[in-house]
Amino acid sequence: MELNRSGQLVLLLLGEKRSGKSSAGNSILGRQAFTKNTTCSSREDSAIYGKHVTVVDTPGWLSHTMTPDKVSQEVYRGLTLCHPELHAILLVLPTTSVFGKEELRALEAQLKMLQTPTWHRAMVLFTHADKLGAKSIQDHIKQQGQTLHWLLERCANRYQVMTNCLSSPKAQVTELLEKIQKMMETSSSRETQNILYTRLRRELGVKERTWWGRQVVEKTLNECDECDGVPGQMQQTPVCSGLALTFILLGRRKSGKSSVGNIILGREEFPINQYRQSSRCLVGRGTVSG
Repeated sequence: MELNRSGQLVLLLLGEKRSGKSSAGNSILGRQAFTKNTTCSSREDSAIYGKHVTVVDTPGWLSHTMTPDKVSQEVYRGLTLCHPELHAILLVLPTTSVFGKEELRALEAQLKMLQTPTWHRAMVLFTHADKLGAKSIQDHIKQQGQTLHWLLERCANRYQVMTNCLSSPKAQVTELLEKIQKMMETSSSRETQNILYTRLRRELGVKERTWWGRQVVEKTLNECDECDGVPGQMQQTPVCSGLALTFILLGRRKSGKSSVGNIILGREEFPINQYRQSSRCLVGRGTVSG
């Protein structure tokens, strides 16, 4: 199984106390690398399928009490141990407890401490799979509340189950590494697309607008029209000589989104009649202050 071009994989374990983080790390590395009751972040390496795998274990926190600064500092220090590059963040959740709002708030607080983009490389790792008995992980997820469903959506529904013993089935580790590899490929593809798109926008913004340049911009805008229900329909809006600005308005009903859009464009582009609430995405364009 080819993990990546460099042949190295770096994983960061995050989770509450007694969630099974250290045991999961031991199962991945195939040896007793970490001890229970972790108080300091530590890094351990192992050769798996001919590849160099690094696992960084971090101290756990408690959801219903304030997390000590020392724990948060150690979690952040764990990130600094993920060199040369962090490939996956494993959010460890035990199947023996409920993941509710308090647990989510505590998790988000620690993720914010990392001060780095998280969700495109995050995956939920369910531990204590042996405690599920005859119940499948899918049934376990269904029985959980909306909070867990929201977390899985943020992780693009990436998850893996693992039993908490050193002799965990090798298939669980294999599946985990394969899913991480797939996540890395998807993330790399999106990053490449974002780089190319940013470069295109920058080049078209600083160069003189040729007929070809206008066609590229108009083609891009027309592709965005699919969310307006009129795919492929050309709108005769002049392309300005400067860099175009694009906004997306998000908010609750009756929050004033449509009115704000009208104010920005300087005309009644979006319906604001109380009996005609926005039920689909709309696109409006115009020239504002040049």
